[in-house]
Amino acid sequence: MELLNKYKKYIIISVLVLVAFFIAFKFIKKETILETFSIKEDADVFDYSAGITKTDTLEKYGFHAVENYVVKEVGEVRRTPNFAPYNTIHKLRFGTKVYTKEVDSSSTIKIDPALVARESRNDYVAVYASKPITFSDMPVGYMSKDEFVRKSQFKYYKPEPIKPEKIEFDAGIKATIEESYLINEDGFRLADDFRRYNNSVVYGDFNDDNLNDFAVILEQPDGSNSALLIYFFNVEKNIYNLMLKKTYDGLLTIKSVKKNTNTIVNSETTSFPIDGVSITNASKGSYFHVYNSDNKSFMILPQ
Repeated sequence: MELLNKYKKYIIISVLVLVAFFIAFKFIKKETILETFSIKEDADVFDYSAGITKTDTLEKYGFHAVENYVVKEVGEVRRTPNFAPYNTIHKLRFGTKVYTKEVDSSSTIKIDPALVARESRNDYVAVYASKPITFSDMPVGYMSKDEFVRKSQFKYYKPEPIKPEKIEFDAGIKATIEESYLINEDGFRLADDFRRYNNSVVYGDFNDDNLNDFAVILEQPDGSNSALLIYFFNVEKNIYNLMLKKTYDGLLTIKSVKKNTNTIVNSETTSFPIDGVSITNASKGSYFHVYNSDNKSFMILPQ
């Protein structure tokens, strides 16, 4: 009895823990993609569990299940068959398998239009995470018809390239670049292509004064010529001064070369005492642009 009283507290705690686990197992379960679609009082949501179709197969009503694949880079599954705001409940990647209930063209059964309306409405189609067997099987949501195709057609599709967003340049740098448009009137502009635009500006201390400078590649609309512009920051006037503008044929790529980085110039390994700029031209080769403080000009060296 003394032993029981001694451990009474621990026994009560253990019993409570076991009860808690039982309740959790009984009433709590992991949410699945099928369970995230919830029926609500809405004119666009159909009751799939009511009526005599609850245990009836699709074939009995002239339907069958069709395997499909998402062909959009991001396919949106909506709670109701419309483009309502905040209606997306799932986002599916290219190649995700979904099923639909469709009329079986080989069936001789008279099709009930009401059943067809349940599966397709407003150019949206009910989609299923697993192959539906009966009409009581509920969809996970609705997808636009142009976001998926039948399995047999999927081989003709490729993922859509993700369009990158334009980065935001520092306001002072962007204003300096745009000012060059007005001053020169030579047709050189920042690239329209998003990828080249996002990689058109590099930063470094190109005159070794411990201030951040920048270099930019501009190009003409037809891509026939590009221009390299290098600016030094003028701390007294709080502006950028243009120190070099050089035109090259074709399109260029640009990168910053940090000081003391081993580089190859004229087939020999060397390093620069300050940051430099490297540009590459597909037809003309690659060049370093390194500032020479003695004569206040840039050395242009082939890589």
